[in-house]
Amino acid sequence: MLRYVGAMCIFMFAFYFIYAYEKYQKQKNACGKTFLDFLIFLENEMGGLGRPMAVCARDFSCDGGPCAPFFSALEAGNAPGAAYRAVQKDLPLCGEMDGILMAAFDSFSGGRSAVRRAVGDARARFSRLLAGEEAQRARRVRLFRTLTTASAMGLVILLL
Repeated sequence: MLRYVGAMCIFMFAFYFIYAYEKYQKQKNACGKTFLDFLIFLENEMGGLGRPMAVCARDFSCDGGPCAPFFSALEAGNAPGAAYRAVQKDLPLCGEMDGILMAAFDSFSGGRSAVRRAVGDARARFSRLLAGEEAQRARRVRLFRTLTTASAMGLVILLL
């Protein structure tokens, strides 16, 4: 009886582990989409009125999550580069995305046309990278499910 309870615990842990990984991948994808939408918003803003960053951040709608502290820092009046550096370690983004965003937010010290050009380039590269990440996400999750389930089955077979 104790072996069966152990086997059930192993499978429950494996399914929880799979659930947590899928949730992390969805959060990573949502954070990337939020930043892509913000880059598009900034590019349009630089082509139009060019309002202050605090007003832009307040007008941009963010659904919360790990990206929310960045937008709160912008609303408080921090520079985009400094606000991004403050939350950089807490964001679930890959290294390449991180570098693109850092370069884009550090470019806000130049003139308006230079900022718009830098944000436009960052948006184009970020959208290509995000599309590739979305395509790989399904494969990663499927592989993780398979390996975790197989590992749990192997443990149960050894246990029983």
